[in-house]
Amino acid sequence: MEMYGKELSNNQLNQLFYNEPSETKNINHTSFSNFKVWEKNCLRNYDDCKSLGYKSKLSREDFKEEIKQIIMRQLYRTYERRFGFIL
Repeated sequence: MEMYGKELSNNQLNQLFYNEPSETKNINHTSFSNFKVWEKNCLRNYDDCKSLGYKSKLSREDFKEEIKQIIMRQLYRTYERRFGFIL
């Protein structure tokens, strides 16, 4: 990943988000999505709703797969914007 013209290694990137409790991380007035926390929060919300008796058409596994697809689409959009592609 590149941030402000400087390529970050996977280790540096992991250090930025390690144990980050929020879904976003602000670095130098730029907001970055923390998809692992977002995914965890979505699954926790799903579990909470199920425990309250709300019915869902999706199983937990299907819901988790849908979350992964959303993350992949978002990452791809970010990649396209970085290289000047138009959605």
